[in-house]
Amino acid sequence: MICYVYRQEGSKVWRGRYRLDGDVLPTDVALRVSDKQVAEEKLRKLVREAEREAAGIAVPKTQRHAAQKPLLDHLADYTADLTSLGRDDEYVYIVEHQATRLMTECNWRVLKDITPETFRTWRNQQTHAAKTLNDYLYAICGLLNWLVANKQLPANPLEPVSAVDTRGKEKRKRRAYKDDEARKLLAVAGGWRAVYLTALLTGLRRGELASLIWGWVHLNTEKPFIFIPADVDKGRKEQKIWLHREVTGALLAIRPTNAAPTDLVFPNMPRMEHHHAMSAAAGIPYMDEMGRQADFHALRHTFNTNLARHGTPERVRMELMRHKTARMTSDVYTDISQLPTALTMERLPGFAEPLSKPPSHRASQNPDTTVHSDSQPVTELVFLPFPQPAGDQQEGHGGARPDTVGQKSEDGCRARIRT
Repeated sequence: MICYVYRQEGSKVWRGRYRLDGDVLPTDVALRVSDKQVAEEKLRKLVREAEREAAGIAVPKTQRHAAQKPLLDHLADYTADLTSLGRDDEYVYIVEHQATRLMTECNWRVLKDITPETFRTWRNQQTHAAKTLNDYLYAICGLLNWLVANKQLPANPLEPVSAVDTRGKEKRKRRAYKDDEARKLLAVAGGWRAVYLTALLTGLRRGELASLIWGWVHLNTEKPFIFIPADVDKGRKEQKIWLHREVTGALLAIRPTNAAPTDLVFPNMPRMEHHHAMSAAAGIPYMDEMGRQADFHALRHTFNTNLARHGTPERVRMELMRHKTARMTSDVYTDISQLPTALTMERLPGFAEPLSKPPSHRASQNPDTTVHSDSQPVTELVFLPFPQPAGDQQEGHGGARPDTVGQKSEDGCRARIRT
């Protein structure tokens, strides 16, 4: 073991340097005293403490300090770090709000106050949706895991707490607008028609529409598109949103001749009360018989559901919706009640039609004979793709052939060829 005090040239205060058995590099510490004997005693105490920590006898100094520090101060450090990492302001605000509420209502002042029992007691008294309860758990666990990563906490005390199963417990269930409902909504939207049309045919979220500026909108190109910067996109990724011809026309119609690149495209976004009023004027029930809502975000569900109805492959829908998982696209944002399930069953070939008689035994024994039997060969069943809804077929889709598997003889071998 190495252990000694020293002074740098020109300095009046002492420093210490030590290396415990097993350490790769020595540890250098400022002792901040001018008396050598005092400096040596301080260094010996530091070395004894480091040896006890290394042996697991003493709690590390960083953890001792963290245990005495108020939780609200830890939370302030955590949210400041989230901000420096570029996390969205709204996300940081929600984390801070939910963690602060937990600390207040669970009477958590310092780290030792946080226990699984106190959290479960609080959760059992809440009436929030299952997803919201999980968000509170994730918010506080984010702070605790951050403290663990920074060696201020040995382990997350809420690690034994399981998240609530959200399946079938969603309080806010949404549905997609039917085609006639969407047309009625556009008919009564007035000055907000371009907002609703853009939402219906791009899937852009309300916050993204509210932040949209003309500098991101490219209408005079061969394929018009909207550019969404990474700091606006929910997935923190730059996105290019291709525009439907109707959206292009609507945006051209409302763009001022002197519009600056930094001007908002939709400076006056409809609020929830406006949406309710327009839905009522259009005769669209806000809640259907299944308890599902038709709010503004349901327009995004509508976009994805219409893509599915018209045969868009799942991976393409994921890209257009800007989702990271197929489950989000297919399970959450697809209104299965609008999928053509009944029509699909009607078009599915059945098995009631009898097959022709097989070739006669005599013909099968003499494959090279020129005498033909009266029997006919077995009919081959061919499954064809379901046609797209009339008027909505995309280029190249209507004439697509299904994948078929055949047999080909090549170099004396039987090989399966997918055509």
